[in-house]
Amino acid sequence: MSYAYKNTFQKSMGKIALRLVNDPQIQDKILRRFDELMDDNKNADSSRAFHLYRNILPSIAVYQGCLESTADKDKSYKLAHTAMINSCKNTGKAMTVFGKLPFSYEIFRKAMPYIMKKSYDDKLWNFVWKQVDKKAIRVDAGSCLYFDTCVRYGVPELGSIFCEGDDECYGSMKHIGWGRTITIAKGGDICDFYFYKK
Repeated sequence: MSYAYKNTFQKSMGKIALRLVNDPQIQDKILRRFDELMDDNKNADSSRAFHLYRNILPSIAVYQGCLESTADKDKSYKLAHTAMINSCKNTGKAMTVFGKLPFSYEIFRKAMPYIMKKSYDDKLWNFVWKQVDKKAIRVDAGSCLYFDTCVRYGVPELGSIFCEGDDECYGSMKHIGWGRTITIAKGGDICDFYFYKK
């Protein structure tokens, strides 16, 4: 079977999902749904494309493809959730190693605004920077491309797996704390990102 975007899917969290699914028919549904989603978003600008192609669309394809095959919402959600969390583990391990450096917060504080500006288009997240100093970094997001895309494709319940992916990435650093009290995907009006020096 030929799938137009299988290589792109294999470079995303979808690769993990396919390993978790033993049934070729479910795999087929997932890959076909991914092709449809990619065709629908093939003209996405660069600020959206990275997030769409690497995380958002593969997750939706896994969830909807499995749901179409099994009609089991819990099983479909669990598959998408497990694949996303597992895909975040490598980043989480790298951040854990980085976070062991006694000066890691200082590096992170200086790099964070640049990284956010380069990788997260402000028009898509509507950031409000609250604090960037020697004690903490606080930034609120007034919108979320991840959740908005899930809503667009009728799966708002899937949005929270990306929030939990952040927890997996940032939650185990020795010298940098991570917290969030609210997210848009979990019913809030903002996402309040919070990093602090331990």
